[in-house]
Amino acid sequence: MREAPEACGPTYIVSTTSARPILVYKNGRIEPNTYADVIGAANALSTFASSLAGCCLRSVASAGHRILLLSHPPLSFLAVVPSTSVHMSVLKTRLNLVHAQLVSLLTLPAIRSLFERNPGYDIRSLLCGSGERVMDRLIGGFEDSPCSWLGAVRVGGLGGLGGTSV
Repeated sequence: MREAPEACGPTYIVSTTSARPILVYKNGRIEPNTYADVIGAANALSTFASSLAGCCLRSVASAGHRILLLSHPPLSFLAVVPSTSVHMSVLKTRLNLVHAQLVSLLTLPAIRSLFERNPGYDIRSLLCGSGERVMDRLIGGFEDSPCSWLGAVRVGGLGGLGGTSV
């Protein structure tokens, strides 16, 4: 039985621009990458829109859901939400936070060089373990913390390494 759109929370999807799924977060947990068809269709629409002179597709709306698209090549980010849910500017802030966290974990030059050498590289192996837990906590905190609504995410401390220790 399918859940009512209002009962479903946002789904956050990170993929490569070639539609290879990296991370799917839904219903409070990271799920197996079962959204390849949605990712492929959204990336195809985004690519088509960007091929038109000066056009950029940012979102798609249907009767019950909205899809926000955000592209930071070689990565692509999607948020699928019920249409009565979160405002699009908040979703954009959240997707930018997910992008920033990924770049923090893997570094942008490393990501670019991986995809330049092998466009079909499966980057999920680099996120296994602690990287996946960090992403899980970040995205899971979106619903619990008002900070993500404002784009004011607290920076973690150094964990006992004060300014006097070197």
